[in-house]
Parts: sequence; C-alpha cells; structure tokens
Amino acid sequence: MFSITLVIGNSSIPWTLLFKTEESFAVAETAVKNVMDNGGSFRVSDDFGQTVQAGDSIIQGVMFEDLDKSKLAHVAFSLHRSRMQVETQKAAEADPALRQARLMQGPSMISPMGNGGVPFSR
Repeated sequence: MFSITLVIGNSSIPWTLLFKTEESFAVAETAVKNVMDNGGSFRVSDDFGQTVQAGDSIIQGVMFEDLDKSKLAHVAFSLHRSRMQVETQKAAEADPALRQARLMQGPSMISPMGNGGVPFSR
C-alpha cells in the first residue's frame, strides 16, 4: 500500500490518501507533484473513496510513502530502541554509584507474600 499525506492550509491539517497499487499511487503522485512544481489545482481520488481537490496555494507540505517500507522502518526503529534499553540496563548494572544506591536500599519492607507464604483461609 501507498499513501500521500497532504498538509492543508494554515491550520496544518493532514489529509491522507491511500492507494492499494503502485500504479494508482503513481498517477496521484504525478498529479500532486505537477501542481506543486507548476502551480494550479488538482483533484485526486484514492482507492478508498476519498477525494481531495486543492490548489497549490493551500498545500503546506506533501509526503509520499510506501507503507510496506515504512513498516520495516518502524520495526527497525523499535528494535533499535529495545537494544538501547538493554544497553542502558547493562550500563546501570555496571555503574558503581547506582550499584551502591541499590545496596543501601536493602530489602523491601513489604513482602509479596505478606502473610509469610501461608495461604489465607477462613
């Protein structure tokens, strides 16, 4: 799938058009790029029944997106963030000041088995 996101007007409202095929996306992309480069107005319909009619003067920005590639980018970014969290945890465990602070805290006052591990019965 593909999308074209148009930022419309002074309020910067994003409008997203979605396309199932690369062919229908290419037609819309060409129309929008032509208007952005040469001025004028355009009317574009997506594959899900949405239609935008606008002029170049009210479009603040445009993003053309291959959603399959964007999905891969989100996965890669999420994995990167997870690796950073693991490295941060390892660094915190190796940090002498943080280790000392954990030792000074001692055991918790409230045990998760608050009644000494004996099940409550009536």
